[in-house]
Amino acid sequence: MRRASWLQVAVDCRGGAEIGAALSLPLIAGVFTLFAADAMFQIALPTVLVAGAGMTGAQAGTMLAIGMGVGILLAAPVADWSDRHGRRKVVAIGGLTMLCATVLMVTAGVGSSSIALWLIAVTIFGLARTPTTVVLLAYVTEHGDKLRMQSFNSVSQRGAVGVAAGVVALLTALSAVWAVFIAMLLFLVAMVLTTPRMPDRRVAAPPRTKRTSTWRALAMLRERPIVASSALNTGMVMVVLLGNAFYPLGLVGLPPAEVGLWVLVFLVTRDAVSVCAGLSFRRLILRLGMRASLIVIGCCSVAGLALLAFAPAVPLMAIPAAMLQGVANGLGIGCTNLLATSGATSTEGRALRITATQYFSAAGALITPIVFGALFDVSGVGIVFGIAALLCAVLMTVAVQQAWAVTVRPHAGAPAADETQRRA
Repeated sequence: MRRASWLQVAVDCRGGAEIGAALSLPLIAGVFTLFAADAMFQIALPTVLVAGAGMTGAQAGTMLAIGMGVGILLAAPVADWSDRHGRRKVVAIGGLTMLCATVLMVTAGVGSSSIALWLIAVTIFGLARTPTTVVLLAYVTEHGDKLRMQSFNSVSQRGAVGVAAGVVALLTALSAVWAVFIAMLLFLVAMVLTTPRMPDRRVAAPPRTKRTSTWRALAMLRERPIVASSALNTGMVMVVLLGNAFYPLGLVGLPPAEVGLWVLVFLVTRDAVSVCAGLSFRRLILRLGMRASLIVIGCCSVAGLALLAFAPAVPLMAIPAAMLQGVANGLGIGCTNLLATSGATSTEGRALRITATQYFSAAGALITPIVFGALFDVSGVGIVFGIAALLCAVLMTVAVQQAWAVTVRPHAGAPAADETQRRA
C-alpha cells in the first residue's frame, strides 16, 4: 500500500440533507448577523482605543488579540457539548453573552476611557466569540449539499463584512466611530432572535472516553486535512484581521472623511469580490479541484498583502489589493470547512473537528495584533503588511503540501472518506 500522503481523501458533499432545505435560511441569517457584529468589532476596536481611549498601538493590539483569541480556551468543551446535545442553546447563549459584552463596550465608549472596563468587555466578548462561531459553522456543514451550503456560507460571511465596513466608514466620516458598538448590539439582538428558528437535534458524537474534549481535538491535528485547514484558516485570519484593523491606521494622516471613504472602498471592494467568488464556489471547486484552489488562494492572499506593504498610504492601491484578498477570502472560507470535515465519521462530532482547526488560527489571532501593533509603533504600517505577506506565504505553502492528496467528489459517500482517513 502506498504512503498515507498519497491516499485520496474524499469530501462527502451530500451532507445532512435530513435537516431539510427549509431550515437553511435561519442558519445563513445567523452566520450573517454574527459575522457582521464580529467584523465591526475587528474594524472599529483599534481605532476607538487609539483615537478615543488614548492607548498605544501595542495596547490596542493586545485588546484585539484577547477578543480574537481567548475563546479557544472554551471552544473544545463547548463544541463537544453541542455535538452531544444540540447546537441551538450554544448559539443562543453565545449571542446573549456577546450582546452583554457589547453593552459594556458602549458604556466604555460613551462615558469612560477605563482600560479595566475595556479589558472586561473585550474578554467576555472573546470568550463567547470562538465557541459560538465554531458551533454555527458546524450547523452549516450538517445541512444540504456541502458545496452549495459553503457557497452560501461564504457569501453570507463576506456580505456581512461588507455591510459592517459600510457602517464603520459612515460613522468614521461622522467622527462617531464609537457608535459602531451600538450597531453591533442591533446585529447581535437579531442573531439571538433568529436562533429559535434554527434546527436543534442531537448529532453524531464520539462515545464517552477518559480523554478530554480538548485532548481529542488536539489529537486530530495529526490528520493531513486538519493541518491543511488549520494553516489555511490561520492565513485567512491574518489577511482579514490586518485588512480590517491595520489598513485604516495607515490612513490616519488623512482627513477623517477621506479615511472613512477609502476604508469603505477597500473593505466593500474586498467583500464584494468575496461574494462573487462565493457565489461561484461550487462550480470553481469542482472545476479547479482542492489543490489548484489552494494555490490560487495562496497567491491572491500574499499578493494582496504585498501591495499594501509597498504603498500603504496610497489610497488607489486599495482597489487591486482588495480584489486579490476578496478572491482569497471567497474561496478560502469554503475550502477550510470542507477540509475540516473531510475525514468526519459517524462517531466524530463536526464541531469538535472544526475546533481542531481553530487552535493555530486562534494563536495567530492572539499573537498577530500584539506583534504587529508593536511593529506599527516602531516602523509604521508598511512593515506590518510586508512581514504578514511573508508569513502568509509560509502558511499557504503548508496548506497546499498537506492537502495535496485531498480530492473533491461532489457525490462521494462518507464511508469511502472514513476508510481513507483511518488509513491516513
